[in-house]
Amino acid sequence: MNKKFLSVILFSALMVGTAGTFTSCKDYDDDIENLQGQIDKLATKEDMTSQIAALQAALDAAKTEAAAAKTSAEEAVKKANDAASTATEAEKAAAQAALDAANAKTEAIKAAQDEVAKVKAQLESTIDSKFDAAKKELAATINDLTEKVTKLTGLTTEMITSLDLQTANPKLELNYAQLPAKLNPNASVKDAKSYEFGKGFTGSFTINANEIYTTPASFMISVAPVNAVVTNEMFSLINSKGEALSDITLSTEAYDGLLTRSVSNGLYEVKVELNKEADLEAFGKKVVSEDKSVLFALAATKDARTVTSTYDITAKSALKTYTKADEIAKNSTIQSTIEVKKDLTAYENPSATATPNTEKCYPVASGEAFQINVASKEGTSPIMGSYVVVDIDNKALSTTDKAAIKSLTIAGVETVSKDNKFDITISGAYAKGVVVPLKVVTIDYTGVEQSVIVWVKAGNGSEIASEAKYVITPTAYVDAPTTYAYAGLAKFTVPAGAAKFDLSIYAKDEINITETANVLDGIVFTFYKADGKTEATKIEDIANAKLTATVDLQTMKNDKVYEGIVKFFDAEGTFLSQSTISVQKVLPTTLPEGFSIKTNQLDAQGVYNCYLIPNDWTAKKAIEGTMEMKQVFNFGKGEA
Repeated sequence: MNKKFLSVILFSALMVGTAGTFTSCKDYDDDIENLQGQIDKLATKEDMTSQIAALQAALDAAKTEAAAAKTSAEEAVKKANDAASTATEAEKAAAQAALDAANAKTEAIKAAQDEVAKVKAQLESTIDSKFDAAKKELAATINDLTEKVTKLTGLTTEMITSLDLQTANPKLELNYAQLPAKLNPNASVKDAKSYEFGKGFTGSFTINANEIYTTPASFMISVAPVNAVVTNEMFSLINSKGEALSDITLSTEAYDGLLTRSVSNGLYEVKVELNKEADLEAFGKKVVSEDKSVLFALAATKDARTVTSTYDITAKSALKTYTKADEIAKNSTIQSTIEVKKDLTAYENPSATATPNTEKCYPVASGEAFQINVASKEGTSPIMGSYVVVDIDNKALSTTDKAAIKSLTIAGVETVSKDNKFDITISGAYAKGVVVPLKVVTIDYTGVEQSVIVWVKAGNGSEIASEAKYVITPTAYVDAPTTYAYAGLAKFTVPAGAAKFDLSIYAKDEINITETANVLDGIVFTFYKADGKTEATKIEDIANAKLTATVDLQTMKNDKVYEGIVKFFDAEGTFLSQSTISVQKVLPTTLPEGFSIKTNQLDAQGVYNCYLIPNDWTAKKAIEGTMEMKQVFNFGKGEA
């Protein structure tokens, strides 16, 4: 059992000279059985593969030797049987016997290789099956540990560890209102007992005469870590005794707007609303004690662990008598990817003589969402809900206009929202240039419906078409830095069909360059041909843009890049494209021509002698003085 397969191969090699014999598989059966026995005894995979590798290497070497022996034997047979050969019959027989032995050896080696491959496959299968079983057991253990670790580490990776109020001393007015005994929401419905707002639309709701409605209040918070899991159920308002304020509903929404001071993300808006079925008298006693407001904190609880804000929140509740909501258009906003936020008043009603295609419309990008926030400005009369619908029956629309609108896909409309926020998208193969009147319908706490129209027009996408960069580097003395006249040229292209442009480069208290004009009639932003000298008279000739503006060099930050946008529209006001315009102030890095130091005041060692004029000639006080810089330097072309 101790013999190795290599010994078998060597033994076989010695048998080459014996005609009609070859190595039997029995000669390496013991080695195969030894392998099988070790497998059964769960020998390590490394041990098994090592022995098999040794066997395979020996077989490969033997195969090479056998091939050489076979080639030699074939040549010997060929030579012995050659017509010119003088070999005897005995020598010919011996040569053939050697060839037969070589062939037999080759076959034996192949059989041995096949058997080793079979054993190797069996080994791998056995090891893998045992490994799979162990792997499953290990995986179960790992999963169990993972759950335990996750539960422990989740306190810092998912759970809120700190909670801060971003609204200073929130004062929650959880007021309630009662609808009138008879509802008159619009001209078609009179003295009704109930009314369904947004009938047929997603989110519609019914109001009832004399029904009590509560008005929500909200405040801002920030949580850490910023990726903490936030759910409505974890929040409550608690007093200093740890008692939760009942009869309220809290909800949170991630905040993506801008604050007036810098904070990290992890911002949420918390909305608080008094439940309709609340005992109003009892609730009043919970929030006011001895004529003083009770202080509350916002608490976030998860897995028996609570984090609180400071105790700076107060609440009060009273019956509120509301009047009809006013100035809905003025207090509502619209914003798209290609235009700044505006209220709805400028896009509300077409003039009597205008057709929709020439009326001023708010520009939106085809296929890109724009947002309408209804009654969103601070101090606006509260509303119960709103929805947006395409005003397809608008009298200003022609039959052709209506057909064009119906060919569009308009998402985000015909849905009632109590948050009064709408993300709307207009898309379609022929959306560009189509005007769409959107009707914004609201209902207030008096049960009255109102509607306003905002006209929008879809144009091209918001991607940046080109860029022009202007660098302001004064090369001479500037005597009026606050009103520095700059003029610079940059490569630029204008979209085909452009008729108007709107330029804006603005940073508060630093730079303000604006212009709205016809493309070929600009003063601040003008266009030139490829030579950069000849002003363009046709759109297709434009190759450069010249910026001519008055800037304040003292308020502009050194090296800061001020980025603005120039938007192009066709003659009907359809948005075509927008380009980035950047302006940067860069201080000169070289001295003006002719600038030098006055060398007459240098001594032999190169030390400059300053002759100061005392600030105070009085004895003992003449210890400080000044010397004008022009006495030190020759300014050359930098001279004022």
